[in-house]
Amino acid sequence: MNSILICLPGSVGLPEVASELRSRDYSVEASPTRLVVTRGEAKLWAEFDSSGELLSEYEPEEIELIRRAVGDFSGIILDYRDVRFANEVAAVIAMCWPCVIDDERGFFGSGEQFVEVFPPSSRGS
Repeated sequence: MNSILICLPGSVGLPEVASELRSRDYSVEASPTRLVVTRGEAKLWAEFDSSGELLSEYEPEEIELIRRAVGDFSGIILDYRDVRFANEVAAVIAMCWPCVIDDERGFFGSGEQFVEVFPPSSRGS
C-alpha cells in the first residue's frame, strides 16, 4: 500500500475532513480513528497520526517548515492503491486548510503547491 502524508493544523480532525469530503460528493465511512473514502470503484483509507509517528519521519528543518506553514500540526495518512484518486483527495483537503503534503514519491511542499502540480478533477472540487 502507498501513502500520502498530510500535515494539517492541530485543530482539524477526522470529523472536519469527513464533513468536507462528504460535501464534495465523496462517500465517507467514519469510525473514531479512520475514514474510508470512496467514489465509484476508487477507495482510500485516512487515519490521523495519533501516536506522533510522523515527527520521526522528518528532519528538524522539515518539521520547522511544517510548523511555519501550519503551526501546531497533526498528521493524516492517506493509504491508497489508486494514485490519481489519492492525489485528488489530497488536493481537496489542501484546498480546505493550510497544509504540507509529502506524497512519498518526491513531492514535499505546501498544499497550494500540491494543488498546482496535481489539480483535482472537476468532480472533486
